[in-house]
Amino acid sequence: MIRSRSTLILGSGLCVAGALVVGIVFFSRDSSAAPTRPSIVGKQQATVERVQDRLVMRPPGAQALATRTVSADTALTNLLAEQPLPQVDQVTATLAAITDEQFGDIGPGDTVKPRYQDVLAWVFTVPNTSLVGSGGPIPGPGETAPAEQVSMCTAYFVVDAHTGEPLFATGC
Repeated sequence: MIRSRSTLILGSGLCVAGALVVGIVFFSRDSSAAPTRPSIVGKQQATVERVQDRLVMRPPGAQALATRTVSADTALTNLLAEQPLPQVDQVTATLAAITDEQFGDIGPGDTVKPRYQDVLAWVFTVPNTSLVGSGGPIPGPGETAPAEQVSMCTAYFVVDAHTGEPLFATGC
């Protein structure tokens, strides 16, 4: 059996005192069977929800909803063109105003302005995803990379609802 390895970047990076911390996570997918496109269960965010100490999902405002958006199906097509998903039968697509509280630009007084703040997005939730990764700092010359760790968790893939552009993924 041939197994392929697909990359899922969970965007765990932080610049502190000149040290770059990056986490790249991989999931394995059996490539012996032709992948099938998962069905989509669509919904709109109704409450404020914090996901993985990183992502805040809020109900979208009326003004954001009044502008043209791509469908969940189009957003999933764009996501799959860039990033294969683990083989699942169904994903949940939630239309929400998202804020990524972990990444942004450092401003005056060491304040952080999130890169994505109140962005209307489709958030694709993929449960029971087997993730393999090391995380931690990138090893320097002569240093050893951290050992791989396997986790089962829910992965979240975020796609801009106005442009259809995949933005980032997070999980575990």
